[in-house]
Amino acid sequence: MTSPLLTLLRTVDTALDEHADTAVFGLDDAELTEARELVHRIGNRIDETELRLAHQTATRDRDAKTAWVRATRQTPRACGARLTLAAALDTREPLRTAMAHGHLSEPQAKVVVATLDQLPSDLPAELHSQAEAHLIDLCADHDPDQLRRLGRHLLRVVAPDRAEAPEAAAVDAEYRRAIERRRLELWDRGDGTYAIKGVLTAPHGHLLDKLLTAWAAPKHQRATHTGADATDGLGERLDAPQRRAAVFCELLERLPAGQMPHAGGVSARVVVDLSLDDLTARLTEAGVATLDGTVDLPAREARRMACEAGILPVVLGGKSEVLDLGRDRRLHNGPQRTGIHRRDKTCRAQDCDWPAWRGHVHHPRPWSRGGHTDMTDMTGMSLCPHHHARAHDPTYEMRTGKHGKVIFSRR
Repeated sequence: MTSPLLTLLRTVDTALDEHADTAVFGLDDAELTEARELVHRIGNRIDETELRLAHQTATRDRDAKTAWVRATRQTPRACGARLTLAAALDTREPLRTAMAHGHLSEPQAKVVVATLDQLPSDLPAELHSQAEAHLIDLCADHDPDQLRRLGRHLLRVVAPDRAEAPEAAAVDAEYRRAIERRRLELWDRGDGTYAIKGVLTAPHGHLLDKLLTAWAAPKHQRATHTGADATDGLGERLDAPQRRAAVFCELLERLPAGQMPHAGGVSARVVVDLSLDDLTARLTEAGVATLDGTVDLPAREARRMACEAGILPVVLGGKSEVLDLGRDRRLHNGPQRTGIHRRDKTCRAQDCDWPAWRGHVHHPRPWSRGGHTDMTDMTGMSLCPHHHARAHDPTYEMRTGKHGKVIFSRR
């Protein structure tokens, strides 16, 4: 006699075959919502059934994992993790039943099991059951990440008198593991870009995320937006990852060189090699600069960075001999910058309200052509990062309009 479960699965499989090409565009909004929720709930129920069958296979066959990998084309790691979850569900009937009724997903079930496994081993069975029921209830309104965070405080709910010490120990252990897992890799891709790959502790990752988000989406949107989209210095629209990358680069350029640690007897600064011709060239003329003798960049970018950075100019002659090794200095000191910020209040570009204190001090007459570093209009003005890039872009012409505002137009 055929098993009722197998009969059901065959029926479902046949029914889905019949509706494989059924159009969904005819559904109204209410029907679309209901159908989506039904599919999700049915998917949860199918997942639980698959896990139950996998566990039953594992109890009969030592090579169940290998057979499952071969039959389903899942990775061995994924199959192993799912078999572990299946075994846990077999011992946690309330959780298995909730999943079988479609009330929670497989990722949620994994979090519930992991959270329950972290409870003190001497916790009474009654409190353990209460904890399981509480987590199942939370699954209705919280995703796996939210469940994981709430699970850290589970003892506060079921055993508040025992919560403080285990919770503190768990957080401390997690942070110690996170410190051991920290990694940061940098490598030159050889195409004008660097690749970054790493793992940070959660607090530092959160700090970096907030820092980049705050700078990439400031209150004063018009400063870096054209219409509704941010642009780079060349007028190209940027997506969110590109904006974050641009902000990260800007933060690196803003690091105070005078406060950086020393390495090899000098502070961690970048030395720019620039030929005398490129140093004094007009904006529209091409040129190449080199950072620390290894990384090439357009000379105009070196001039732009020189507006803000602590610079150590190394001027080279025609045969790359060092003609002059200048002093490390910042083109405008603190009081001068404060005065320029107070005078300009915002970016000097027309219709831009980026705060001056968050911008750059640009030199309309560059120091490479005899510019000074006082507070007169001809030697210093506030520009936001976007318009500062345009000021050094040879495809744009910069002129001063009435009321002292700067206007950019393509050449």
